Amino acid sequence: MSDLIPIPPLPEPPAIQSFAVNELAHVNSALQRRIDEHKTRFNSFWRTYTYTPDDILVSYGSAAVIWLQAASESVNHINRLANIVGKTISDYLDTADYIPPRAFIVSEAGVVTLEAPAEGYDAWGRQIPVSDPPITTEPELVIDTESES
Repeated sequence: MSDLIPIPPLPEPPAIQSFAVNELAHVNSALQRRIDEHKTRFNSFWRTYTYTPDDILVSYGSAAVIWLQAASESVNHINRLANIVGKTISDYLDTADYIPPRAFIVSEAGVVTLEAPAEGYDAWGRQIPVSDPPITTEPELVIDTESES
């Protein structure tokens, strides 16, 4: 695991330096767990192909808005922590792991839905493969020149 917060290498540190290094290592571990947990939650929503994301939102009922706020806060927290050390969220997560393929819509009544998939895309935001049309060839025209004589 790479350090999210730089930890300076110290040769045989005295107790107080050892304490600091251990605490920074603990922060790094906590941040890594936050990133890993975010990826797991994001994938469970967008990459679980048993249920569509739309069906999952419906199953959340009125708690969907709370779930969406918590997911957004997770991304914002990772981004804020990245900024503290002069990085961006993209240094820790691929955009495909935090930018939803379809936008969430929250109604005034607090109902969460997803925008309709773009044309040519499925419910998960994956492009629907278009099969090539079958190749047809004209049969060769064979002229029998020997039979004419």
